[in-house]
Amino acid sequence: MHVATVERKNSLLTGRNLQQNQAQYERPSATTDWGFERTEQRHKENKEALIQDSFLWEGKVELNERRGDPIPDSWGCDPQAHLTTDPKSVLTGGGLVPIGGSEATGGYKGYGLGMMVEVFCGILAGAQYSKYVRTRKVTDRVANLGQCFVAINPENFAPGFNERMSDLLSIQRDQDPADPGSPVLAPGDPERMNTKKCEEMGGIPYHVIKYINDYAKKIGVSQLLPCDKIISI
Repeated sequence: MHVATVERKNSLLTGRNLQQNQAQYERPSATTDWGFERTEQRHKENKEALIQDSFLWEGKVELNERRGDPIPDSWGCDPQAHLTTDPKSVLTGGGLVPIGGSEATGGYKGYGLGMMVEVFCGILAGAQYSKYVRTRKVTDRVANLGQCFVAINPENFAPGFNERMSDLLSIQRDQDPADPGSPVLAPGDPERMNTKKCEEMGGIPYHVIKYINDYAKKIGVSQLLPCDKIISI
C-alpha cells in the first residue's frame, strides 16, 4: 500500500490577479511516501518527497531577510502582488508565489495545484479553508488545518509496479548531469542523503540556534539555548 499525504500549511486567498491570489497565503504541500523494491538491488527503499505548489517554504525567505540578502524574483511578491527580490516585503504583507511565478511563466498552474490542495484539505476534510485559516504567526486561535490521506494499492492497477517503478527511477538517476558534481536525483534522494549526513554528524544541525542566542544576548537574556558544537555547512 502506498500512501500520499496531502497537507495544507496555511490559507489560500483570492485577489485581484494571479500574483495577488498567492500574495497572502503560505504554500500548501504534499508529502508522498513511496515504498517499493528495486529489483537490481533487492532491498526495500522508502521514498519521501515534498510536493508543493510554491517554489519553497517561507523559512528560506526569513533566512535571507536575516542575512540581508535579496531573494530570486521567482520566490515571492510584495503586498501589491508584484514580484520582488526584497524578502522583507514578502514577509510583511506579501507572500510566496505559486510554482511557475507570474502568469506569463505558468504560475496559474501552481495556483491550480493550490486550489486542489485546498479542496482536499479544507473542503473535503471539513476544516477551515481560504481566508478562514489563520496565518502562521497568529496564535490567538486554533488553526483548524485539515489533512487528506490517499491510499493507493498498486495491485488494483497494471501489473509489474515494483519493477516498472524501479526502472523509471533508474532511468532518471542514470541520466548525464549538466554538472558532473551534481548527479540527477529522484524524489526522496535528497532527504535520504540528508538523513545520512545527520547520522554521520551525530545530530540535526539547527540553523536558528545561533540567531536566537545572539538575539537573547542583545536583549539581556542570560539563559541561552544549549549547543553541542558549531559547524559550517
